[in-house]
Amino acid sequence: MSDQSTLRELAAALGRCSMLPGTAAKRAARHFAIMAKRGDTFTDRQAAYVCELGWRFRRQIAERLVDYARQHLPTCDASDVPELLYAGKLPGTLMEFR
Repeated sequence: MSDQSTLRELAAALGRCSMLPGTAAKRAARHFAIMAKRGDTFTDRQAAYVCELGWRFRRQIAERLVDYARQHLPTCDASDVPELLYAGKLPGTLMEFR
């Protein structure tokens, strides 16, 4: 299975997840589910956000999709954090520290 087809499957699963109303995550998940249904290609940033949402809502989706999301999460080194904080560019995303 290719990366894009797995991303589409993950995005479709996120569209069926229960989320708080009015949140950015819910809007993004719905948008990505529509993209998946149309068969659109995900950009690198979109793919990273789909994986982050997949990890965040991991208890509501299939385990193999969670494994895919975990393997493709955006990561950074702990040494990058002070520089990102100083620049004011620390994203509000889940990051694993090595």
